[in-house]
Amino acid sequence: MCRKINRHVSIIILFLILQGTFRGLQDGRQTKRANAWRVARVDENKKGAENRRLQRLAANLEAECLANGLCFQVAVLDISSGGMRFEAFERLEKGQEAKFLLNLPDTTPLKIKGEIRWREKFKLKWQYGVLFKEMADEDASALRHMIQQIFWENFNG
Repeated sequence: MCRKINRHVSIIILFLILQGTFRGLQDGRQTKRANAWRVARVDENKKGAENRRLQRLAANLEAECLANGLCFQVAVLDISSGGMRFEAFERLEKGQEAKFLLNLPDTTPLKIKGEIRWREKFKLKWQYGVLFKEMADEDASALRHMIQQIFWENFNG
């Protein structure tokens, strides 16, 4: 029964993504439409369950980050149309702006401007949460398409 419910929830989330309700980026701000459709990922087994505006999907992507006058490689761990989690050796500050070139398969890198919302030390690296602030419409469309592909790969797998 739970598996069937989870499948229905996943289908509803995909439908909302396909309808563009999670676009969330318009002139660098959250749209009213995106704010109306908040999805909270709640894991009752974790202390302090996470609340986020958009469900993130696990990803195995590479990106380049430009911050503090440096350009360095980062590993993207999960992503949504509104943000991502990545890890890097370099230390960034919470609230700091950074630019990213996100390397997607079969397309040119996406240019994204974001803000570091949180950071956490993880072994020798740092993990960060980024809120996307600016990106071109074509890049936002390509990102949504890639997220749909990741969703279907995870859903069917």
